[in-house]
Amino acid sequence: MAQAVIFDMDGVIVDTEPQHNKFVRDFVAKRGGGEPKNLSRFYGQTTRELWSALKEEVGLKEDIDTLAEESRTGFIEYLRSLPQLPTIKGVTELIEDISRAKLALAIATAANARRLALILVRTGLQDMFTVQVSGDDGARGKPEPDMFLLAARRLSIKPEECVVIEDSRNGVLAAKNAGMKTIGYAGSTENRDDLSSADRIVTDFSELNGEQLKSM
Repeated sequence: MAQAVIFDMDGVIVDTEPQHNKFVRDFVAKRGGGEPKNLSRFYGQTTRELWSALKEEVGLKEDIDTLAEESRTGFIEYLRSLPQLPTIKGVTELIEDISRAKLALAIATAANARRLALILVRTGLQDMFTVQVSGDDGARGKPEPDMFLLAARRLSIKPEECVVIEDSRNGVLAAKNAGMKTIGYAGSTENRDDLSSADRIVTDFSELNGEQLKSM
């Protein structure tokens, strides 16, 4: 029986991955770099991990710390400029139902703490998660299990009693590496990641409810 549900953020709570991909391509182009390929391979990794891998590949001269900080700040400003930041269909209702089922709620994202806080406030979900783990917490990015294990420790719940909801291959692998059950969300038309290692795959959050997750 599950005692907690841990949500990823980008692509699960808000559909920000297409915007982030566009932002990264524009960010690189403005600095004279080449076209980044297959950005989905970085889903679940921290901003610093992204630029550690991408800097040489696209031919940027700035150091990794500069690229990471400037891109973090730039993307946050971009998100703030959007007139609204809607949640993915059905996710708010699912979160509320999980809460009614008396399951603990956490969020574990490779996004930095500033972006996490901004998105939770903009979506009205800032009070729903008992534990919030961000890329600033020092854990390695997904597919390493660190972020999910840290969330479980902060919840004081065993990893095997946690269910993770993820939309990326890296995220699903991280949850499995942590010894947790995993739901793969495949509802985004832009996400073609391989989620086959998840315990269950859904395309709409109406397929899930708190009691189902509790029974996993």
